[in-house]
Amino acid sequence: MQRWVAAAGGTFGAGGVNSGYTNSGAVEIPLAEAAKGDVLQRTNGGDNDWSFAHTVVVVANKGGGLYSIVQSNAPGYVNGTWRSDWAGLVTEVPDWRATAAPGAPAGWYWRAWRFGTVQSSALPPENTRFTRNGSGQQYLSMRGAALPINYNDAVAFDAEGNRSTGVYNGPLPPATLPNTTVIRPVGRPDQFLLVNGVRQPIGDPATSSCLVFAFNLPGVAVVPASWADTLPTGPQAACSLPDHTRFTETGSLAQYISIRGAALPLSYDDAVAYDSEGLRTYTQLPVGYVANPIHAPSQVPNNVVLRPVGRPGQFLLVNGVRQPIGDPATSSCLVFAFNLPGVAVVPASWADTLPTGPQAACSLPDHTRFTETGSLAQYISIRGAALPLSYDDAVAYDSEGLRTYTQLPVGYVANPIHAPSQVPENTMLRAVGSPGQYLYAAGALHAVDNPTLSSCLFARYPQNGLAVVPTNWMSSVPRGDAATCN
Repeated sequence: MQRWVAAAGGTFGAGGVNSGYTNSGAVEIPLAEAAKGDVLQRTNGGDNDWSFAHTVVVVANKGGGLYSIVQSNAPGYVNGTWRSDWAGLVTEVPDWRATAAPGAPAGWYWRAWRFGTVQSSALPPENTRFTRNGSGQQYLSMRGAALPINYNDAVAFDAEGNRSTGVYNGPLPPATLPNTTVIRPVGRPDQFLLVNGVRQPIGDPATSSCLVFAFNLPGVAVVPASWADTLPTGPQAACSLPDHTRFTETGSLAQYISIRGAALPLSYDDAVAYDSEGLRTYTQLPVGYVANPIHAPSQVPNNVVLRPVGRPGQFLLVNGVRQPIGDPATSSCLVFAFNLPGVAVVPASWADTLPTGPQAACSLPDHTRFTETGSLAQYISIRGAALPLSYDDAVAYDSEGLRTYTQLPVGYVANPIHAPSQVPENTMLRAVGSPGQYLYAAGALHAVDNPTLSSCLFARYPQNGLAVVPTNWMSSVPRGDAATCN
């Protein structure tokens, strides 16, 4: 932030999360009034608490709590490509909302700060109809867009009570609403979800309410019917509430929780346990959400790591069977290997209905480098084995672009199933940084002398490509006769 302010000709003074702005002459403004060039700062009010602090700069305020922003050290687009490897990068997000930090405790919020002044060019308020000097053409201000209105639209807006009008002569933005906006053509009951310029029909009130909640929308946008009719129509919209959202349906006291899209019923004891764990996010939906087959309890996906609420024990869900997870390292490995958003906290009453299977096991995917908590020693996963890396090996893997990394709790390496001797029989491999191939068989390395022999061995021993192993590990393995293939 200091560099950005300096580049704009200002000076960012010393201070904390909040005092740094006041010490630099910035003025706090309402979040909804933030405009291009304003700074949004996430804080819990504590001037020295940086644990979940984050800073973004507004590129555009699209209305309804939606912004286009730039930021650093957070996922976003770089030259049109989404980057999850965001460390040290400046990224942009065209449709961004000021939401809480993942994993942050309650009490974190956003403040908007302004350096200097902003030339007024803001559109009229949301849902305001306006014209421009010298023209009778009407527009609707909606989510930062100016949507053209024809005569029939104007009559329909009048009939629905939207008669607010004004004159606006500033820059006219495109007639393009933000992605994932729920719209309703004025004068009609049907609703749509806008996705990449395509309108997806919304089949029932429960889906509409779910979409509004899931995308944190200010409500359904009532748009000119003539404009909506120009949009292509896509498949029907579907919606599942975000994980760990508790809900009821209108007129019912039965409570459910959304887990990976499934609606799982809660008992009274479950509800008390969720309260105790701080999982209190709640909404009410119209009747019909639970009855939709895509939300059936049986639809919890395969390979989900779950924990019954109020208990420490975790399980891997496989084909409707819960497999006990014996240690934190296995849990973290499964979350990484299956690319899960985390451990799903499920109702204990629902989990207890599942049959119990054998203990779950996990090995990291091939060529995943890792450390254990509190240790600098680095390893790489090869066919399930944890092979130690030297500094030179790490440099060589970097040079080959094999940089996938994670950190696991202590205990993964010590588990016998990950021992270096567990590289499977008949594995095809080469040392990192070297082109020569070998067949690992009977505890020895057998040189593969030519591409024809390599192709024959891969056909004979099908496997997931060539394993690239650490040089220092290869040097510890004895050499055998040259490989053969019949």
